[in-house]
Parts: sequence; structure tokens; C-alpha cells
Amino acid sequence: MKILITGAAGYIGSLLAEKLSTQDLLLVDDYSACTDGRPRIEKVGRNHIVEADISSEAVCQELLKGIDVIYHFAATSGIAKCEDPASYKNNVVGTSNIGAAALRNGCRKIIFASTSAVYGESQCYFINENHRIKPRCKYGWEKYIGELILQSLGIPIVILRKSNVYGDGLFHKKTAVDVFIDKAMNGEDITIDGTGLQRRDYVHLNDTVDAYIQSLYWDSGVYNIGGLDNMSVNELADTVIGYVYKSGGKLVKKIFNEQGDAGRMLKKFSYDITRAMSIGYKPKERVINEVTRRVGGHRCKP
Repeated sequence: MKILITGAAGYIGSLLAEKLSTQDLLLVDDYSACTDGRPRIEKVGRNHIVEADISSEAVCQELLKGIDVIYHFAATSGIAKCEDPASYKNNVVGTSNIGAAALRNGCRKIIFASTSAVYGESQCYFINENHRIKPRCKYGWEKYIGELILQSLGIPIVILRKSNVYGDGLFHKKTAVDVFIDKAMNGEDITIDGTGLQRRDYVHLNDTVDAYIQSLYWDSGVYNIGGLDNMSVNELADTVIGYVYKSGGKLVKKIFNEQGDAGRMLKKFSYDITRAMSIGYKPKERVINEVTRRVGGHRCKP
């Protein structure tokens, strides 16, 4: 079985490539995300990453020759970055090209990285895969369009809608959990958009990658991928601030930014991951464990 991973130099894709390094892999990335300061990973394990742009139909046709399974991560990700009109080319055109090339080359399965942002504002406290689709941001719409494009192909498609992913992989990404830890350890106050009452589900990178590995054997369908923690932004900040202070760091404050773009965040919900758990997915990591790992062994600024 030959596996293609697009976005293989990215946050999730690179760790997945490392975990699957004994498989026959083709790793691809256009390195456009490296402009935000992240490291340029050119090799994962024994596999070199091919620099290629999936917005080119011809490139996709060549890449997918002999490919059995595709993990499709390549995208412009995040609400703010998708305000750039160029995100449509990466997220919609690129996904369409991958799908068309997969169909022409006889690919057996596509596993697509989607997001909880497709749901928009929650209609009920528990969000399962049947929840209404109504994104509140361009990022969510582009991911949902990608889902529809791939589902129209008539080949097996597994769609994983992830909640907030945190934790270190092959590099450190500035997710909310990680930003709060960094701020507190450096003795800097934590800025929170809005009231901080917004609740989100948080899933560790390791649990997320485990879900992707397991999904090689899952039937076609949509699966929510979440973790063990449902926390408000205030609760997350308080957890980090309290642990850092007990570890000898400065007692930093929460600063509320009333002009912040908190309106795009889901206000209050719990992510229902029953469907994925019923076929073997089992998250193990908790936010407090990540805090203790990151703070332990590092000197906090007093």
C-alpha cells in the first residue's frame, strides 16, 4: 500500500508521517505555511518531502500515480489566514485537484482533515456529526466545500472534523493552549478576546494522529475527533496560570480584550465523539498533563 500525505511538513501531517515512517510514503508540501516562522522540515524519518503545489492539476495527476491512500492535510488553515483570498486556491481548488486525480488514478481511499468550524454556532450543547452545517467563517466554509467535493467522487472518503488541537509535535505551534503556557512561563499577562466564557473541546496532537492512523481502517463517513477536556477560555487560562505560579513562576493576570474577534468562536458546546469511539478511537491526553510536561524541567520567570 502506497500512501500520499499532502501538507506533510505541517503540524499534524509531519507527526503522522513520522508515525507511519515504516510504510511506503510519498510526502508532499508547498512550504507556504513556513512564512509564519515555523521550521522548514524537508525530511521525516527516511522520507524526503517533495515540494509541490496541489493547486496545479497537472502536478496532482503526476503525484497520484500508484497511490492507494491519500491523507489530505494541505490547506490554508485558521480563521485569520483564510481571510486572504488565496486560501480558496489552496483549500478548494487544491482539494478538487486531489480528488480528480485520485479518481483518475484509481485511488482506494481519501482521508480528509476537516474541522469543527464547519458547524458554526451550536444549536445544542452536544454537537454530533448530524448537527446543522453553518460556518461563521470563510475557513469553515472552505473546509465544508472540500468535504462535499470529495464525497461526490464515489470512492471511500473518511472525513475527520477535529476540535482544537494542541501539543508539540515535530515543531511547536502557537495554539491557544501553547500560547497561554508560553505567556505564563515568561511572566506575561494572558490576553483573552471577549469574556472568556466561550467553551471549546481540546484534543492533543498525539490523540489526533492516533485517530488518523486508525482511520486507515474505518468505513467512509464523517467523524468528530475531540479530546477529554471541555473548557472555557477562562478555565484554560486559570489552569495554566495556577500551575505555573505553583511551580515558582509569576502570578500573571488575565487581560480581557473586548474588541477581540471572539464572536467567531463557538460560545458553548461539547463535542460528541461517540461515533469515532465506537470503532476504537480513545483519547488519552489531558490539558493539565501538557501543562505539567511543558512547565516541568523549565525555569519560569519569577
